Amino acid sequence: MKKLLYLFSAVLIVFASCTDDYGDYCIKKNDSNPIKNDTISPPKTDSIPVVVVEPILVKKQVHTYANGDVTTVELLYNDTKIISDREGPNVTNYTYEGDVIKKIEKADDSEGVYITNEYFYANGKLDYIFSKEFGNYYITKYTYNSDGSVFYSKINSDSSKNENEYTPISGRYTFSGGNLITHQFYSGTFESLTTYVYDSKNNPRVNILGFGALIDNNQGFAVKNNVVKKTTSNNVDTSVETVVYTYEYDANGYPTKRTEVTQSGAKTTTETTTYTY
Repeated sequence: MKKLLYLFSAVLIVFASCTDDYGDYCIKKNDSNPIKNDTISPPKTDSIPVVVVEPILVKKQVHTYANGDVTTVELLYNDTKIISDREGPNVTNYTYEGDVIKKIEKADDSEGVYITNEYFYANGKLDYIFSKEFGNYYITKYTYNSDGSVFYSKINSDSSKNENEYTPISGRYTFSGGNLITHQFYSGTFESLTTYVYDSKNNPRVNILGFGALIDNNQGFAVKNNVVKKTTSNNVDTSVETVVYTYEYDANGYPTKRTEVTQSGAKTTTETTTYTY
């Protein structure tokens, strides 16, 4: 009888240990130690809720000038593709081809389109822009250099993209870390140099699809972070214009307010921009 009690107690101990260590996944095979039962299906993953994180896109910009004038830009999107941005009667419309921006048109509600830029790419980079500006046609070509800079030149054209003589306008962009850090501009004998310093926060338009490939500085693209200082000098006079930008940020590192103080000679002006997402 004692032997039977000892045997029964041993079975209970083994069963309890198996249950404690392995729960429902524990089985006993022959006289070996308990092992994990790999034939039991894991929980279905479709029961796990999927959290969709919407991209952060700027929806409105309100700019207050030094003289007190206020302008508001409202931006519309289709997912992360920008459809348009509007400032009063002026609207900029965007057209995509796949995931790249193919065309940008600037228009006035009363006078229609006055600037059209068509973008052409090669090997994933901007190759040239075909533009119509107030009835005149131009081609702006880009050359990518081994030092990371990009040279551009603006050429007169006709409506069929036939190149004519070069305009006096050319320049060079230099990029670092996804940001434009220098812009050298030439127009005849005039030369200017603009340098930029950035923070490590998110630019309000960084999530707009296709913006990173557009290196046309006049459009204000091709920047990942926010400029905190811009300095411009030229070869005509000795004056240097300096703009210092300070920001207020939200919890995600996107600016909600920008204050820019411009120092040009003895004149100082202050302007602000607020951002809504």
